[in-house]
Amino acid sequence: MSDSDLSKLRTRRMILEFKYLDCELDEVNSVSEDYVKRFISELIPEDINLFEPEETDEEIKEELLEEEKELENMNSDILSRLYRKITRKTHPDKCDDEELHKIFKEATTAYKAKNLPKILTIAEDLQIEIPSLTEDDMKMINTNCSLLRKKIENVKQQVAWRWCTAQNARQKNEIKEWVKEQLIAKVMKVFDYDSGKDGVIQAGIPVGQVFIEDNEHKVKLFSNSTQINFVNVIKGVY
Repeated sequence: MSDSDLSKLRTRRMILEFKYLDCELDEVNSVSEDYVKRFISELIPEDINLFEPEETDEEIKEELLEEEKELENMNSDILSRLYRKITRKTHPDKCDDEELHKIFKEATTAYKAKNLPKILTIAEDLQIEIPSLTEDDMKMINTNCSLLRKKIENVKQQVAWRWCTAQNARQKNEIKEWVKEQLIAKVMKVFDYDSGKDGVIQAGIPVGQVFIEDNEHKVKLFSNSTQINFVNVIKGVY
């Protein structure tokens, strides 16, 4: 087999690997949404927001995955060349096809993210000839695939995923204990409670006015007393 044929096979294999991982990430994200709903319905008291408000874009940007940082420092001549060829076929100024316009937006997003395998996939779909890849190109593709694997693994490490895929009672009990600790910490943080005797927390606010608040919700939690043993109440949920 010639070097050219071998290179084409390697390129094809890497494109297929990326497509598989990209598809798996979509599937995992979709399943995760259902798992989160199930986790909340089974473990979290109604209308309580257990988690902190979403991070700002700046905070998220500071927590880039290692693979994303690596991609920032990588360059590929093929990435730029193929993107230009894709643009000639799909740019709104070049055609009237709405589907091609969607592909243009998709390609632009991939180009800015230095997602070379996505650009290769789009080029292949548009029947644009793919040139031989360099070692740097191969490294960029491998880093993109590694990033997808990391994102998939991160989803599977989420507490909702672990709850819904727990293999035995011990694993579920560990998650229940974690949830109880988080609920108690959440309530105490929001209201800055002082602990009383025997774990009774003095709410110090009128009957019927005990709330958990965040940026979007003001949710009634309990209304029958200003002295609440939150540990026992939360345990009672389970």
